[in-house]
Parts: sequence; structure tokens; C-alpha cells
Amino acid sequence: MSVLDAQSAEFTILLLLRRCKGFATGQELPSSVTSLYTSRQRFSSTFKFGAEGHASKRFGSSVVSMSLHLKIRTLLDIAENCTENWTRQDGSSHHARLQGGAVAGTAVGAVALAIFLAVAACYMFRRSALRQAMCIGRPIAVSLTDLKVQPCKNEEAFMQIDPDQKATVKSISVQPAGADLPNERVPFVRHVLRWLEAFSNMYRVLFGICLGFNVTFLALAATNTVPYAKRQKAAFALGNIMVSCIVRNEIFMYGVYWLIVKTFSRWPPLWVRAFWTSFLLHIGGCHSGLAISSLMWIIYVLVDLATHSAFTQTGVIVIVSVLGALILITAAAAFPLIRFYHHNTFEVLHRFSGWTALSAVWVFEILASNWDSNTKRFKFAGSHFIHHQDFWFLVVTTYLIIQPWLFVRRVEVLETSVPSSKAILMKFKGFVPLGCLSRISRKPLLEWHAFGCISDAVSEGQDKDIHHLLITPLGDFTRELASNPPTHVYTRNFKFVGLPYCVTMFRSGVLVATGSGLGIWMSILLQGPPDYHLIWVGRDLTNTYGPVMMDLLSRIDPARVHLYDTLHDGRPDSLALTIQLVRQIRAEVVLVTSNPRGTEHLVNGCRAAGITAFGPIFDS
Repeated sequence: MSVLDAQSAEFTILLLLRRCKGFATGQELPSSVTSLYTSRQRFSSTFKFGAEGHASKRFGSSVVSMSLHLKIRTLLDIAENCTENWTRQDGSSHHARLQGGAVAGTAVGAVALAIFLAVAACYMFRRSALRQAMCIGRPIAVSLTDLKVQPCKNEEAFMQIDPDQKATVKSISVQPAGADLPNERVPFVRHVLRWLEAFSNMYRVLFGICLGFNVTFLALAATNTVPYAKRQKAAFALGNIMVSCIVRNEIFMYGVYWLIVKTFSRWPPLWVRAFWTSFLLHIGGCHSGLAISSLMWIIYVLVDLATHSAFTQTGVIVIVSVLGALILITAAAAFPLIRFYHHNTFEVLHRFSGWTALSAVWVFEILASNWDSNTKRFKFAGSHFIHHQDFWFLVVTTYLIIQPWLFVRRVEVLETSVPSSKAILMKFKGFVPLGCLSRISRKPLLEWHAFGCISDAVSEGQDKDIHHLLITPLGDFTRELASNPPTHVYTRNFKFVGLPYCVTMFRSGVLVATGSGLGIWMSILLQGPPDYHLIWVGRDLTNTYGPVMMDLLSRIDPARVHLYDTLHDGRPDSLALTIQLVRQIRAEVVLVTSNPRGTEHLVNGCRAAGITAFGPIFDS
């Protein structure tokens, strides 16, 4: 070893000591201290000193000067004391951090458990809360003080009625004691019950579980109670992104639907089948909860990088900042208010900001994996990727984004009929199995729209290899289909599944539809179990929906079809009709498709009456 090598060794130890000077203040510099240990051991084994401090080893043809030997020996002693003090101080501080982290982790876990138990309690009291709020499905004790007499609107007609029949005139209304009268204050407990009922649906439960799990681990990582979580914070962020994409992947979800339906079909108790149906219907809560959790982890990564900016390349910090902003935009675009009233804006922002965020993650992974904090230089090597779980998370996520586009095809529209301003019936080639839905688009990069598929499995001849889509022209896309019918549209050959796929889990049921909502249930009536009945409410059904739809309905057993034309029969009480039919045929489940308000009213009303009911959420 030459004199120059010894000087380099001296400089290296001085640099490491300088980088470790923060140990006295309790600052964590584990990478520097590790390097200090390694350097001290390497140089200690290289330099051999005698009892009197003379050099006892030659290095090549040169002899290291005694002054450099003494300097390095002194520096090595300082380094040893430095690392021992740091270790001793870090031991006590680490013990304190463990205690603090354990307390924080326990507190967060307790809060998460309390939230989960509260939501579970809401489910237990769901039926009683609804009954109390809606006064449905329970006996009412009536006393004279409960009667509120209302004046007859037509006194002359009332006087002409035979006295024996006057008792049948509904001139009084009965309200239960304690019911909410217009001029009375609603009890606070009633408000709480209604709020808990609104909060405790499966979507929010899944959202809360995913978010609570990540918040707990984030707290444990921030307090260094779980060192793995702190070291792999980027992996936690990417893992959440990956799983959030998995639960939205149509092929994966088809497998989940198939497995659950085949496993729990008919044999378990009704509440078990209802639970899994609700889980499948609201699994989007996992998607939202994991996406928000990934944003939290990215913010934590950004704060950690900014705290140790002296050892981080500036470009990495910039990329992480851009990534966090993009995911924030993606999540904000999915907010229900924007998604409902500005659906096209939601689709564009959610899709393109998500793709840009994926590109930013790739840039971050390349830069972060190849950055050497000791030399402050990039060392690009492919081996850095394959040994990091972040890389494999990113590969899977990228595949999940690309995979749906592999099934996109431009298909011919065989026929488009517009029987009225409220209905469009499009005809396509190809049979579609029970429970599947189809997405179509004219501009596949900008928007996709899902509709129920109508296929008849028992038809003979030409009609067996076709399917129809029944569409209501409400938005700009659907109105353009009516005004300018396309000859071709884009679709995905792989049809995704939804709530209709779960019908085989129940022995019998009632399907309720208003207007064009009938389209989602028609395949069940044509292909599915025979113990499902239909209630279809609409205005001027024959003229509005045309002869094709009426012909399809004529293929179903008339005893299973209950039509209510509001033009001739007036608007019926759909909830009362549904409850009556359920009790008449002893149905296990009610499935509803209507506008959002109508779906909510029917589903909540049936549940309040003790009937299992489901309805698809908006654009689910």
C-alpha cells in the first residue's frame, strides 16, 4: 500500500466521521454508521501496529510513513469510540422509540378495531334502525290521541254517499305515537340511527378496513416500531396501487365472482349468501381505500426523502412530488359529485392521470433503485431491479393496465332501433352468457359505457347467436346513439360480470325494473332459474320499447311477468307491490334497477321489511 493509499484511507475515515457527527444529537444515520463500522474493520485489519506504535507490515515496495500510521491509528480509535457511543445512545433511544411506537401502534389498532366494531354494530341494528326511521314492517299501536282528523276534500260528494258506506271513506290518517310530525323536532337518537344506517354499508366497511390497515402500518413505520415497514415504504405504496388495480380488473373479478358463486350457491344460510353478494357488489370500496392509502404512503416517502435530502437526488424528490399530485387528481376525479354530474370529466382525468402516474412510478423506480447515496451518483444495472419487490409490483400493475386493451375490438352493429325518445335497442352478433354486461364506446380512449346484455338461450335459429342492448338516451353519448346510430362501435370481447351473475346463489327472487332498467334482468328471465319473477314499471310500455322487446317478454312464462303501465294504470306503489309478491312466492331476494333515488328507496324499504334486497350503485 502506498502513501497515497494511506492518505485516501485517512480522508475516507475523516469523511465518514464527519457524516456521523449527528450521532450525538440522536439523529439517525444508519447507512453512514454501517459504512463507518465496515471501514474501521477493514483498515484495522490492514494496519498492524506493534506495542510501541511502529509499523510491523510492509505494503509492496513502499513503507507507510510513521506520521500517517499514527494519524490513522488515532482516527481509528476515534471512530471506534464514535460508533460505540452511537450504538449505546441508539440502544436507549431505540428502546424509547419501541415503547412509543408500541403505544402509538396499539392506539391506532384500538381505534381501527373500535371503528370496525361500531360498523358491525350498525349492521346488527340496521333493520331496527330502518324500521324506526321509516315505520315499516312493525305493528303500530293506535290510540285516540294518535288519530289526526283531516277534512274531506269534497264535502258534497261525501254527503251523497250512503251512510252505511261513509265508514269506508279514508278521511283520517293514522300515525304511530312518537312519529315525526311536521312541526315536531326529530329526536337526536333518530338522527344518529339514520346517520349510522347511511354510513354502514359494505362499500364504506371495505373502504374503512383497507384504510385502517394502512394507517396502522404507517404509524408503526413512522415510529420505527416495525423497521420493515419503514424500509419498504415505497413497496407499501406500490403494493396498494397494485391491489387497487387488481380489484378493478375484469378477468380477476370474473374469477372472484365465479369462485364465490360456485362455493356459496344455495346451500349456506341466507345471511351468508347475502353477505357475499354485498361484498361482490361493493368491492369497489377496496379499490378506493387502497388508492387513498397509496397516496398516504407516497406522502410519507416524500417527507422522508425531503428530510434526508442531503443523500437524495433532487430528481427523485421531484418525481415523487409529481406522482403524489397525479394520484391526488385521480382520486379527486372519482369523487361521487364529479363522477355523477361530470362523468366524462371523471373518465378522462381518472384514466389519463392514472396512466401518467404509472409512468412517473417507473421513472421513480429506475432513479431510486440506481442511486448510490454514498457516492451521490447513479449506478445503472439491471440486477438492481429484479431483487426489489417494488419492481415486480410495478410489472404486475403495468400488466393490469394493459390487459383490458388486448380485448378491444371494433364490431358491427347489426341493427339499431329507436322506438321512442326513451329507448334504444341495439343488436350485435354473438351469444352472451347469463350475468354478463357489455361496454361499448365510439372513442375508446375517452369513454366507455356499460349496459346489460339480452341473450336468449332457448331461441332457435338466427336469434340464438345474437344479443341486444337496451339503452335509455340520457347522456350525450346515448343521445348521440339515437340521433346518429353508428354502424360500428368498440367493445371488449371479454364481457364482465356484475350483480346479475349472483342470481344462482338464491333459490328464488323478485326482479324490479323501471324503464330501460329491464335490460339488465332480461337474460336472467330468458336463461336463468325459473323461480324469478319480474315487476316492470314504465309508461306506455308497448309503444315506448317497441315490438322487439315485447316479443322477448312474450317468451317468458306470463305467470312470472308483472307489468304496470303508468299511462293506463297510474303510478303504482312499487314497494308495496314488491313486498306483496315476495311474500306470495316466498322469494329469498329482491334485485332492483332504477334511477339512484328509486333504487335506494326500494332497497331500503325491502330491508326494513326484513327482505334481502340489492341494487347496483351508480356506474358500478
